[in-house]
Order: sequence, then structure tokens, then C-alpha cells
Amino acid sequence: MSVSVNARSVARRDVGIAMGAAGSEVALQAADVALLSEDMARLAAAHRLARRTMRVIRQNLTFAIGAMVVLVTGGLFFHLPLPLAVIGHEGGTLLVVLNGLRLLADPIRTTG
Repeated sequence: MSVSVNARSVARRDVGIAMGAAGSEVALQAADVALLSEDMARLAAAHRLARRTMRVIRQNLTFAIGAMVVLVTGGLFFHLPLPLAVIGHEGGTLLVVLNGLRLLADPIRTTG
């Protein structure tokens, strides 16, 4: 990953990053990521948060698909009552949302 303030260079990169609020408007528009701070530690923290977010997304998808398989199988083969299946579905949805909300506690959101 390279950091560039040249708009043409930013546009040609796999991931373009423009840093600083005083950066050129063209470079900021061409960049995939625009950082208003010149602190490189914030870039590392944002990258860590992005990786953590992908892990949480994978966890949520795995749980949600697994819950649906269990509920559909229970409904088709074991005559799971519909109200119980609905409660199971809504409970699974609630757990997925709560798991995603853990990302709000990341330190990057509290440091300025």
C-alpha cells in the first residue's frame, strides 16, 4: 500500500489514500480512502477495524445460515410449530444484531 498526494497516482493505485485536510481536492476525490488526519497510526487502526468487521460479518452469516437450516429442517421433518420457528428466527436476528454492535466499542471511535 502506498500513500500518495498526487491525484493521478492515487487514481492508478489498487487502493488510493489521500491524507490531510489540506490535501488537493482532486486527490481527495480520486482516493478510495480520505484521511483528515496525518496520523499513520489511525490508518493502521482503521485497517484493523476493517479486518475485525469482516470477521464479525462472517460470524453473523455463519450463525444466520445455520439457524435457518436448523429451523427449516425442524419445520419440514420434525413438525416444528410455526410460532416456535418465528421466535427462533427473531432470536437469531437479535443475536446477529447484538454481535454486530460489538464493533461500536472499537477504540478508533473514541480517539480523536
